Amino acid sequence: MRKIDEKFLKSSLIFTFFALTGYFALNYIAKSHVSNTADSNVGINQAPLVVIDTLQGYWLFGYLLLLGVLVLHWTIKRVTS
Repeated sequence: MRKIDEKFLKSSLIFTFFALTGYFALNYIAKSHVSNTADSNVGINQAPLVVIDTLQGYWLFGYLLLLGVLVLHWTIKRVTS
């Protein structure tokens, strides 16, 4: 395996691990918030869920965008070397 391929594989695996950890941490926060406010019927208690759902969407979009940049960078290095 070429050195560029090994570095790409290692960096993409580390990046994916931390991205998924952050995504599931946000999911855990959302679920714990729902269990804490299940008895309440006040709409303002559900507002953090909207924020967390939005953050999860941006988190996933950012992950895919940065992974695409990483693949593009790897492709350019592979073609030019």
